[in-house]
Amino acid sequence: MKWIISNHKAGIPICQLSTYIQELNHLSYPNIQLVICPNDYQLSYFKGTNYLLGCQNIDSNKIKNLKNLPIHYCIVGHSDDREQYHETNSVINDKIKKLLQNDIYPILCIGERCKEEPDIKAILKQELVEGLKDIKSDAVIIAYEPVWAIQSGDIPNRNKLIDIIEWIQTICNEVLGTIPTILYGGSVNQETISILETIPMLNGYLVGSASLEINQLKKIIEVVK
Repeated sequence: MKWIISNHKAGIPICQLSTYIQELNHLSYPNIQLVICPNDYQLSYFKGTNYLLGCQNIDSNKIKNLKNLPIHYCIVGHSDDREQYHETNSVINDKIKKLLQNDIYPILCIGERCKEEPDIKAILKQELVEGLKDIKSDAVIIAYEPVWAIQSGDIPNRNKLIDIIEWIQTICNEVLGTIPTILYGGSVNQETISILETIPMLNGYLVGSASLEINQLKKIIEVVK
């Protein structure tokens, strides 16, 4: 089974929302676990039975309300939130613990900012070790999302990506005591998905802007399934 986590970020234009949801509710993908993460204002519109719901980040007030909604997943540590809200690995670690206490699966985003970063693994290791401190759980999902790749149309070299994913597996096994579900994010679209699908150790994808267009999401699903 493969995972597709759809991060809607700012959301779907309201004039397109009804059509998007109608088509989404008719999609069939038996070998894919699809998770839709709308923005907070559009969460209540998504009530389909062929996908699960996630949310984008949490604060102390929001997590209290999650159990009133059918929320199963939550994205934490996204580069937008790290930059905009100055979220530290310690803050992210606390959020992951709170999510796990409330039986919600955290999706931890990690990734280097520069394409030519000389020591990618040092950056990722710090985000993993500090973000997962004192956590032993196979419920955490890891999304490797190089910041430079987001909306650039560019993805890492295939061999380099294979090396990074294998290395993440090793570090997570040391920190978590298990190898978690590992996703790739950053310019996942109908052009790059065929290349990404040749990487056997990837469990799925965190899809951003491409998932806002239902036809692009359909094409990604067709390749993955």
